Amino acid sequence: MLTQKIPQLDFRNMTPKGYQFVENLFRALNWKNHRLSWNEKGEYFVSELDMQGTSNLWKTALEVVDDTVGTYAIAFLCTLHKKVWRLALQCSGIMTFSLSTTPH
Repeated sequence: MLTQKIPQLDFRNMTPKGYQFVENLFRALNWKNHRLSWNEKGEYFVSELDMQGTSNLWKTALEVVDDTVGTYAIAFLCTLHKKVWRLALQCSGIMTFSLSTTPH
């Protein structure tokens, strides 16, 4: 459904509820295909770099008229890409330490 029907939607007029549906479908599809995983705290992690449906999130962020929906999409994409970047570094062997967001 995400790869066939969702790309046909008019993303310009998406509502917050419509966006939440697209994001939840993205999460569910990629979890089912072992591309996303969750820990006991409810935090998600990228397990595979090749995720399905990211183009729908980008279309939403770039085309939507509603500022709230655009903000949601951009925030989710930023978080997702930080997690992808960390996985890529771990897979390449470059990152041998833990990145921290707290000052030392």
